[in-house]
Amino acid sequence: MASALLPKREVDQSMFDKGDVAYIIISGALVLFMVPGLMFLYSGLSRRKNALSLIWACFFSNAVVTVTWYLFAYSLAFSPSATNGFIGNFAHGGHKNVLGDPSPGSPLIPALLYSFFQLEFCCVTVAILM
Repeated sequence: MASALLPKREVDQSMFDKGDVAYIIISGALVLFMVPGLMFLYSGLSRRKNALSLIWACFFSNAVVTVTWYLFAYSLAFSPSATNGFIGNFAHGGHKNVLGDPSPGSPLIPALLYSFFQLEFCCVTVAILM
């Protein structure tokens, strides 16, 4: 019932290149596999009693980074309307108006897909630094 009250936003997908979109999806999925790989690497390098603790630490750091990225980190990193060249503003906080717009990295892929791709690298970076 509530979804009937919300206006639907039309997204023109003809401006996005299908090959670039498929490449970013596959690349993002491959980067997604790096986080569990790091979990098992760290647990294999530790003693038996600490292995599960390292797996949980990587898992929860991934969860914290994902929530942080969704709420404000993407907007601070890739806001096209920022006045400062170093850090953005909160124009896209909570992924507001990110769905079908062209990404700041390339106009051939959607901004939501670009956000997913950059999120995976952010998660891997945090997992490596643990």
